[in-house]
Amino acid sequence: MSLALREIGQPLDRIDGVGRKKAETIRAALAGGGQDQLNARIKAQDYFDLALTYTLLDMVNLRAGVNNIFDKNPPIIPTGSGSCPSASCAGNTYPQSYDYLGRFLYAGATIDFKHKPTPIAPPPVVAPPPPPPAAPATITCPDGLVILANQSCPALPPPPPPPAPAPERGL
Repeated sequence: MSLALREIGQPLDRIDGVGRKKAETIRAALAGGGQDQLNARIKAQDYFDLALTYTLLDMVNLRAGVNNIFDKNPPIIPTGSGSCPSASCAGNTYPQSYDYLGRFLYAGATIDFKHKPTPIAPPPVVAPPPPPPAAPATITCPDGLVILANQSCPALPPPPPPPAPAPERGL
């Protein structure tokens, strides 16, 4: 929400600080007497404006406001004796400077259709591979053969027969 003061021009008594006598002389000139209207000044105009904004769902911006809240009329410029150049004093004022329309209400909305990218999901956590199976239990047989623990060692081969006795030599 904002409240703004727009001030257009300055009254002469603020500019020169001399006092009210000059300002009154100018006001009299603007009323049609006493002084050349081309050299007269217009008193300041103060306009108050109010504006509101609101954002909805991060994509809808709403705005509304009132310009010239108090509906203050613009100063009237007398058009006698050439005080207004042609076409610049439409409606006996300066519409390019003053709020000649009076109070002005406005409202609006802006919708943002931009695609908001979805965040990238982190890669899935991959479990490490299972450890290899444990080696089966083994035993070593007396002959040096390695076998599984649930097996039995083969029977030892029979020992070789003893060598035959050597023949005797004559006697």
